[in-house]
Amino acid sequence: SDRGIRLTPGELVGGAASRIENGLAALPIVGDMVRGRAREGVESLNSAVYRDVLAPLGTRYQGLFNRGNHRVGNEAVAEISDILERRYQAVVPRLTAAVDNQVITEAQAIGRHLPGSVLPEYRDAVRRYVDSVLDPTTDTITGARLHDTFRSLREAGDRLRRSNANPWHRELGDALHELRDTLMRSAERHSPPADVTRFRNINSAYARFVRLRDAASRVTSDEGVFSPANLHSAVRAADASAGKGNVARGTALMQDVSGSARAIMTPKGGGSLTAERLGLFGAITQPAAALKGAAAAAQLAALYSRPGARAFQYAATASPRTRAALRRAAERTGVMMGGPAGAAADEAIGW
Repeated sequence: SDRGIRLTPGELVGGAASRIENGLAALPIVGDMVRGRAREGVESLNSAVYRDVLAPLGTRYQGLFNRGNHRVGNEAVAEISDILERRYQAVVPRLTAAVDNQVITEAQAIGRHLPGSVLPEYRDAVRRYVDSVLDPTTDTITGARLHDTFRSLREAGDRLRRSNANPWHRELGDALHELRDTLMRSAERHSPPADVTRFRNINSAYARFVRLRDAASRVTSDEGVFSPANLHSAVRAADASAGKGNVARGTALMQDVSGSARAIMTPKGGGSLTAERLGLFGAITQPAAALKGAAAAAQLAALYSRPGARAFQYAATASPRTRAALRRAAERTGVMMGGPAGAAADEAIGW
């Protein structure tokens, strides 16, 4: 709630309320309202992640994005990518990477861990992307040349990781990324502190963007709008720790929002048929139960209107005492906790 993520009443109360809410989602009319509030929640989650990605760059760049008035989805992801690229192009040319003894030692160590079949390709990459742009008088890489080196090593590494031409190409791709990291650390050692801070902020934002980009590109992410499950899968995929240990400990980057969202923001209305078709089928086969379910649903329609849902979220998150009071009230009335109205809704859809 503090992040601006909207939750449905069932997600806020939890427990059996969430189960009854899922049943309501399979009814005509009110079901569309329930799913509408759930969609708004998913969109607000996307917006919160956009803010998190840009946060390391500061409020100026968050404001630059907001002024574009972008909706969630492909357009927003593309704009964030453009902001990061423009910032990267502005900062990296200010840096200086020195190919000193530490860089040489680390580059040699990377090569020693590669199998002999790809070692010539690694040496060729060093000559092409490092030696060819090195200033021989100062043993440094500066300006646009350094930007090109970082970009070329990243693109070549990504390409090799996807290659099937050689079973060791993935390891070679990892090696080029390690070489790039080595040069980045050298740039941090030999560049002005203010520019190093800016550079680190860009890298921090980009690490978050990698997870956003993965989530938005998944098959079930409609036009770039990702679900909580897709976001959490992307966070897990990006965890490079041994055995996904950071995810297991709950400390992976952006897991603080993805884990909670996946657990709380559950899909509304299950099954392969649409919710409306399920509800209409129940109305045809059990008309009496359907009438009871419709009457129960009507009692909750106001709660799932846009103003009603937002007012409920405000009340439920005002304080722990307020939330506990709402839970007790729901249990007493049985409206959302499996009482007469909830039972009628269950019966109407055949549960």
